[in-house]
Amino acid sequence: MQSRSVGSVEKLIYALPGTSENGTSENGPGENGSGENGTGARRRACDQQALRLTLDRSGAVLSRSDTAAASGFAEAPPDGRGLSEVVAEFGECSCDLDALFSKARDQGWAELECWAVRPDATRIWCGILITCFGTDDGATQGYAMVLRDLSERKRRETELHRMAETDPLTGILNRRSFMSLAAEATERRRADPSRVAFAMLDLDRFKQINDRYGHAVGDIALTRVVGCISRNLRNSDLLGRLGGDEFGLLLTGMTHEQVSLLLQRLQQIVLAETVLISGQRLDLSVSFGFSMGRPGEQVAGLMVRADRALIASKQLGRRRIRLTR
Repeated sequence: MQSRSVGSVEKLIYALPGTSENGTSENGPGENGSGENGTGARRRACDQQALRLTLDRSGAVLSRSDTAAASGFAEAPPDGRGLSEVVAEFGECSCDLDALFSKARDQGWAELECWAVRPDATRIWCGILITCFGTDDGATQGYAMVLRDLSERKRRETELHRMAETDPLTGILNRRSFMSLAAEATERRRADPSRVAFAMLDLDRFKQINDRYGHAVGDIALTRVVGCISRNLRNSDLLGRLGGDEFGLLLTGMTHEQVSLLLQRLQQIVLAETVLISGQRLDLSVSFGFSMGRPGEQVAGLMVRADRALIASKQLGRRRIRLTR
């Protein structure tokens, strides 16, 4: 195990964003005299609160200090409470702290992130760092522990992840994410490919809607159709926007008769949707083309055949469904 000296542990602890060894901002005085410039404020926004603890080798709290977004660390003496009580005051963590301490003893340090629940029942995303310090011969004399509220950073990461995977207009999967998940679902059904269906759909006369009413109304039509369809699918079904007014739908565990019935029902639901533009009703309808899986076929092959079925369906007129075997 690589135990750190007390001095190296202190340097590690004070490396928290926006703080220095004297508890002030590392960025110097700002224009408002608060000791933070724009960079420091942005860093602090990602770590709203932190708790720093020093523990002896048995885990008893020797010292603690807290920080919030607008202040540095404030040292406080131990108040007689045990580690679990002090940590619970910051947030009841969902992780195994004993296992984390064991890992820290093995390698000199350990860290993880997990959900924690504050005393007021709010959930935060918590970062935990534990570092051992000891003598020159490597014997552990105690621990330094830092808990940080990383909720804002987690929220931003989640939002970026959502933006990367979804279509900004309709909120459903974008083409890349849809095709990736569809490929995974198809692979899971490799033993029974005949129960995998790939459907493609588009809005009937969508170009006329855009030309007559404008693209803003066209966007409304797209979002309404997506809403009608997504509300009537199973959790296991995948719906994604492939581009323009074309959408993909992957269904598993259904026969081609069941798929056909579902698509007919979706057509009727879309047809019943009421969209009023300047007091006039805008009639919406969709056409489908779909294919059923074949042994050894990947999702790209399913999509090609579904696309051919959709083209044939459109050639027959509005509100059509065509299966390519």
